Amino acid sequence: MAKTLKLQIVTPEGTAFSEDVEMVGLRSVEGQIGIFPDHVRLMTQMLPGEMMVRIDGRDQFMAVGEGLVDVTGDRVAIATDMAVAAETIDEAK
Repeated sequence: MAKTLKLQIVTPEGTAFSEDVEMVGLRSVEGQIGIFPDHVRLMTQMLPGEMMVRIDGRDQFMAVGEGLVDVTGDRVAIATDMAVAAETIDEAK
């Protein structure tokens, strides 16, 4: 079984996402970053845009606002003002 990360995304409304994932890709102030299991400790600012999350070998996408990202070896914690799964976005709104 592949190693995983525990990804937790918290917004002012509560926990938006909490699952084990294989990889997280997001835009930070340092540029586009990919976070895999055993990543070096990192704290950075996330920029608004698209976040990619790999679960069971499939990429899923989320629209995210700005926020803070805290990475430890097996955990990614994100506090953001918005996180919405791409398939639930209502473009008409």
